[in-house]
Amino acid sequence: MDEQSGGAAPAWGRAQGYVSLGQKNDGEVSLSEAADRLAVLDTVGRYAWSYDERDLDALSAVFTEDAVWVGNVMGSVPVGPVEGRKTIVKWLHNHMQSQPAQRRHCTMNPVFTSWDGTSAQVQTYLLLFSASDGRTELVTTGFYRFDLLKQPTGEWRISHLFGGFDAPF
Repeated sequence: MDEQSGGAAPAWGRAQGYVSLGQKNDGEVSLSEAADRLAVLDTVGRYAWSYDERDLDALSAVFTEDAVWVGNVMGSVPVGPVEGRKTIVKWLHNHMQSQPAQRRHCTMNPVFTSWDGTSAQVQTYLLLFSASDGRTELVTTGFYRFDLLKQPTGEWRISHLFGGFDAPF
């Protein structure tokens, strides 16, 4: 904890082992790998969009059957783990029900921290906004770490999602 502000200490995610940028890929990327990387980013975006639009079918489609959702607030308040696609979607749906305002999960600055063609790890920043009564407010900031697996059908699904939140919400 940051003693002066009572909030998250700078770089708490890295200090606690939740964030690692891995090795930068300086080699060439094949057309096939580029297409897969775009598909991975599409899945990450679909997670945010489906939550904000409360589309439970689309939300379910981004996770593997045995997916895990886990998080931490400020490095000091563990959340989860929530295990299994159906359980995760139900758990997220319960959160939606307690949020009457429009949420907007803005994921940005994606970085591939690992990649082997059948699995990928991507980290993004998170800006979470809430809009109601003609006002938009920042709810929290943080980061996501997505572990994804390529399915036999060729689509990418989230197998493990870690949410690191810089403030309670």
